[in-house]
Formats: sequence, C-alpha cells, structure tokens
Amino acid sequence: MHKTEGNSLGWEGRNTTYDSMQWVSPDNGQTYTVFDRTGGPAETWQTNPEGYSQKYDAFIFTLDKKYSKNWMMNASLTWSHSTGLNMRAKSTSQHNLTSYSGGFGKDPNDLINAEGDLQHDKRWVVKFTGGYNLPWDIFLGTYFTYQTGRPRPAQTRISGLEQGPVEILAEPRGESRYPSFYTLSLRAQKTFRFSGSWKLKVMLDVFNVTNDDTFRSWRSNSMWRDTFTESSGLPDPISVQLGFKLEF
Repeated sequence: MHKTEGNSLGWEGRNTTYDSMQWVSPDNGQTYTVFDRTGGPAETWQTNPEGYSQKYDAFIFTLDKKYSKNWMMNASLTWSHSTGLNMRAKSTSQHNLTSYSGGFGKDPNDLINAEGDLQHDKRWVVKFTGGYNLPWDIFLGTYFTYQTGRPRPAQTRISGLEQGPVEILAEPRGESRYPSFYTLSLRAQKTFRFSGSWKLKVMLDVFNVTNDDTFRSWRSNSMWRDTFTESSGLPDPISVQLGFKLEF
C-alpha cells in the first residue's frame, strides 16, 4: 500500500528577516543551527508551504480461518511507515490539520527536526483473534495485539533570540519513541439451552490477562521539565467482567 499527499496547509511568517547562529542547548548539550530575527514581527499567512506533505507505505499480511470444525481464527501482521511534515509536528496527535491554529511554521525554528516519522507511525502491528467451541456448549476466545511505540516529540528551548524564547524539536522525529506494548484478553462462554429457542449465554471476560503495565507516554515532552522522565498513561490493570445474554 502506498499513499501520498502533497501541498498540505501550513503557516508561514513573511516580510521579515533572520540570521542563522549556533546555539548549545542546556537541556541536552547538543548544538543547533537556529534563526534569530533581524527584522520586524513576521506577518502570518496560511498557505501551502514548500515541503509540507505526507507519505504512507505499508505491507499487510492477513490470515483468515472461517469458522469450521469448531474453530476460527484471524491474524494480521502490518509493517508501515508514515513520514512527512505537517502543522502538528510538535504534537503527538495528527487530527485537525486543516483547522489547527497554533501558528507552527511562522518561525523558521519550528521547522528544525520537524520532518520525519509522523505522529501515528507504528512500524509493526500484530493482531490475533481466535475461538474454539468445546463440548457442552463451551466457547473459548482470545484477542492479542502488539504494536511498536509512536514517535516522541522531545523538545528543547532556545533563549536569547530577538523574537523571544522558542521551543524546537530536540531530535529528528522518530529517533525516540514511546514504549512498545501488547494486550491479551480471554473469553470463556457457556450456553444453557432451554425449551424452544430460549437459551442463556454466560460470558466471563478477562482483560489484560498478563497485567501488562507498560506506560503509553511521558508526562511531558519538554526536556527542561522534571516531568520529562516521568511515565504516564498506564493501561487498565487486569480486570474481570461477567455478562449474561438471554436469547429467544
């Protein structure tokens, strides 16, 4: 699978000038080429800036076993890579690209390290669902998914510029990622049959069977904050759900 999108919307700062300079970040000790404004305040234009585009490549392998001989299964393996540049390069989200009004791109420093793996790039995704009917109207089912982590937009601050302090991406998008994680859930179901078409299904679901506690994000992506290294977004712990379904 291959998809491309060009001439995407973005913001530009016009009718001003900048000088480039070397700047060392106190957050990580890295040297960056940054831009100090030498003219007046920039005019903000929403347009189709050069280089704003998105590309998606994927290979999807699926295996589907329809129900027969008491069992069924569906499995898939997806490799994908989404790259490009858009107005939410400093964010973990990719929604509202056409209406986002954060002003990203008005300052040329916004574009430092901004092109690369997009917000929802998940290089590998594995999914599996299956079920088996045992004797005595007992059904066992399972759901498993695994995915690699999304890019983390770590940021550092630039100070001492004419236009005031600005935040830039500290590294190319995709160099650091949120942790990979998996989820395993199970179901056991027993059907009780009564006279005529009446039957009662009793379902026991166990979610997050292994009680996986891999965190999904960090509390902050700003390197100068104490919360930069603090995890956040923990999944729900192992839980059990009992359900009843009456059919007639």
